[in-house]
Amino acid sequence: MPSPASGQNQPLELAARIGSSSPVQLEIIAAIEAFEAWDLPWRFLADVTAWPTLTAADRTTIQQIWMEACDVRHWHHADSAQNAAASDLALQERFPWLTEHARAQFVRAASYEWK
Repeated sequence: MPSPASGQNQPLELAARIGSSSPVQLEIIAAIEAFEAWDLPWRFLADVTAWPTLTAADRTTIQQIWMEACDVRHWHHADSAQNAAASDLALQERFPWLTEHARAQFVRAASYEWK
């Protein structure tokens, strides 16, 4: 996970890139998109929720996103690509403010949970 100092401008950069999300949503997206330690995928949720500028409410929202991404309804197919697509669609519908990259981060982490 990047240092807190390196992430302080991420919400501003995100706002310029995606436009319409609220400042709270931008903080959540910044935390999600900052995760890069895919050699340690089991750290995804802990690292994202440890983002220094998140509030308790933000962490609750992240937990809700995680529960949706990992829901068994999306991961019961034999085809892992179909599972990932189902999880992504559910995230897009329930959390339409998430960027494509943020959704992909959650789907990737959820796929490791289901392996």
